[in-house]
Amino acid sequence: MAKKKNLCRSCLYWDQRPEEGMTGDMGYCRQKENIVTTTIKCKFYRKLTAKSRESLYRDLYGEIEDEEVDEEGD
Repeated sequence: MAKKKNLCRSCLYWDQRPEEGMTGDMGYCRQKENIVTTTIKCKFYRKLTAKSRESLYRDLYGEIEDEEVDEEGD
């Protein structure tokens, strides 16, 4: 029998939020805007990759420019 993958944990919208004291099977879904237990399938699922995370953060926070720091650290 093939082992089923837990899609929530590999989803772009999954946020474990350890500061909330959630168990390993619970997290916050940014798409559903609610605390959820992990599921096998979801219509909002989007695979988490470095590129998808960067795109999400750009959508949430806009472009973040690196500030130049002078040699004295001011």
